Amino acid sequence: MEIDSDFDYKLGFWLKTERLGIDTAVDFKVFLSGDGSERHPQNPQVTGATLGNYGKSFFDIKDNMDWTYFEVDINNMNGRTKALTLILQNNSASGLAWIDGVTLTASQKAHYPITVESDGSVYGNLYNQKLSDDFVIEQGITINNVAKNLEKGKLSYQVVNDADPSVVIQEGKINIKADKASKINKKIKLEKVHKYGTFTVNFTMKNSSGAVYNAGSVKLSRFIDNTYLLENDGTFLGACGAIDNENGALMSNYLGNSIYRFDYDWTDVEKEKGVYTVDETKDGWINTMIENNIEPMLIFNTHGWPEWMEQKGWPTTESDLEHFLGYVKFLVETYKGKVKYFEFYNEVNYRKWVSPNEYPDAVGYTETMKEVYRVLKEANPDAILLGGSTSGFAHDWARTMFENGAADYMDCYSFHPYAQSNSPETDNWIGNMEGLNDIITEVIGKPFPLFITEVGYATSRSIERGFSVHDQMTYLTRLCTVAKSIENLEKVVTYCLGSGESYYYTENQYGMLAAGSYAKPLAIARAAFNHMHNGFEFESIEEITENLFAYKFTGEKEDMYVLWTNDIECYADIVTSDNSAKVYDIFGNDLNVKYEGNEFKAEIGSKITYVKLKKDETIESVSLKVKADLTEEDLAVYTEYFNDDNINFKLLGFIVGLILGLAIAITAYLVVKRKKKI
Repeated sequence: MEIDSDFDYKLGFWLKTERLGIDTAVDFKVFLSGDGSERHPQNPQVTGATLGNYGKSFFDIKDNMDWTYFEVDINNMNGRTKALTLILQNNSASGLAWIDGVTLTASQKAHYPITVESDGSVYGNLYNQKLSDDFVIEQGITINNVAKNLEKGKLSYQVVNDADPSVVIQEGKINIKADKASKINKKIKLEKVHKYGTFTVNFTMKNSSGAVYNAGSVKLSRFIDNTYLLENDGTFLGACGAIDNENGALMSNYLGNSIYRFDYDWTDVEKEKGVYTVDETKDGWINTMIENNIEPMLIFNTHGWPEWMEQKGWPTTESDLEHFLGYVKFLVETYKGKVKYFEFYNEVNYRKWVSPNEYPDAVGYTETMKEVYRVLKEANPDAILLGGSTSGFAHDWARTMFENGAADYMDCYSFHPYAQSNSPETDNWIGNMEGLNDIITEVIGKPFPLFITEVGYATSRSIERGFSVHDQMTYLTRLCTVAKSIENLEKVVTYCLGSGESYYYTENQYGMLAAGSYAKPLAIARAAFNHMHNGFEFESIEEITENLFAYKFTGEKEDMYVLWTNDIECYADIVTSDNSAKVYDIFGNDLNVKYEGNEFKAEIGSKITYVKLKKDETIESVSLKVKADLTEEDLAVYTEYFNDDNINFKLLGFIVGLILGLAIAITAYLVVKRKKKI
């Protein structure tokens, strides 16, 4: 069939499940196959491509669900396709799932006159101010009239929290009178956006003739300011990728990326043989980072070999190696006092597999690194060299490096421990970390400083490595929490700051920010992570109850527990040794704690929950109740508890106490005054 870009496509189907054991066990995937002219994936030679994994991202598929109708938009296709294949996958160990009544409908795209978008300023829809009544978001929008005629009427908007888009938190209207082919810039006040999170403003236009149409939407987000952290001791986290402009560096600063890693290629420096020059663009990046209290990390790397090399590939001849070391020396000397961290190459173990004639094995890599280390320390003894930079844990590669003396020729061992197929717990991420440490300790007799220089989850719409924005947020935040428990792990640098526009290309979708310059939920959670962990050190992993991960951190005046499950959504009854608990969600929103004695209720699931307590106060017990297993009566109890969140009971108690105190004081004053009169 011919895919026509002037049409929208909608896939509808009916789904039934039985005895799965858990909700969200069923994934629904759409697979496109054709003659190679379609746009997915990046490689045009591959004739089959994933349009999307519509499991947890799109559908709320539950256990023991009667026939339910679902619908999904599968737009943005072009080219010719031979087949559209639907894959219904049951990830549960038991149970059944059925699909029926599949339809694919096409409708002509409507090209309406008025469209609304963010005002165009880079990251102009991200707000890092503290929650306060004193600060009201004024979101800039651009109203475009693409018609050849005057368009006027009322532009209505509704604001929803992406965490619960069924609830409208604010509405408004704007009178519009737009000349043909014109643009109007406006500011709308969003005083009811008073939580940390991601939000969507949906616009509807009703013109003077009475026609009503969808005019688009704008994404915005609010997150905890991290700039104060970078002005002091920094954070545990960093990022990597390209910083396109000053706003990109500011964004990294706001989120608390204390280190920023990027390539400063050999071909950037020695374009002409023997002539070493600064790359003006990357030099500007470095200066901007330093101005924003971010430590640059430069990778000695190359994308393509210099044209004048004697032998294309890894510098093995005496002349090529001499010039490569000249490039190393030039960068280290040029940025002495500005750049402390340098990394030797990127994922050579992976590149060797792709092109074995150009890249060395672990022994060859280590031998070259020894020369790089010598030159680096001669140029700047305070510089830090990271070696390894492997794709994956690469246990065998690490063993070979350390057996060949690598520990004496690098300051930290770096690696990229992606958990590609599932959650970090299901992928045994911590077990692989312990395995790496065991190998190093076995070879050199002691632990060695470790540095993660890439890790992340992509939100691409591919079967192989595509995660929803929810899973990206929850899995990476959990992984970073676990990473803090590894004593010899210096930092975690995540991949990466920004995403591209190709949603079907995995490497393009690891970013904390989406292509439209708005934040994915991960960015909000990351800012909260840095803020929550400030001043806390890892203490222990607590064995509290089955299916609960509980990591305890200790601070000067408070202790903190970070709690989550491996994707089991639960209500929890939590008992503490006192009643001082303050509970925060993954975005850092303060949740109202309503104690009954020493017990309160919380929602614990895939998203981490922070519980802060007075120093030396402890969590005595946690009783988890799986939401899907609750009876209607039990569910009603919890629903009422969590829906009754309009009153902050601690604040209410304070206000009542204050009023009573004032009443007593006024009464006493009047009594004294009366006695004086008498």
